Amino acid sequence: MAEQSTEFAGLAALVTGGASGIGLATARLLASRGARVAVLDRVKPPEVAEWGGYSGYFADPDGHLWEVAHNPAWTINRDGRRS
Repeated sequence: MAEQSTEFAGLAALVTGGASGIGLATARLLASRGARVAVLDRVKPPEVAEWGGYSGYFADPDGHLWEVAHNPAWTINRDGRRS
């Protein structure tokens, strides 16, 4: 068995469009070189939400759906709480 490269050991990567093609190949390459890799693939493009922000859906490699929302009217403090 070939030894795994550690070129990216200790680093994390988020690969979007990782369900197939170049995104999938990129995720596999980064993982083979020691990176911790999270893969997302867009299921539903962002659209304007009734509350004034944007909302869209992504799927992780296990097929779980994640809603991602952005509201430009909210500000986030350094501690991660909405102000």
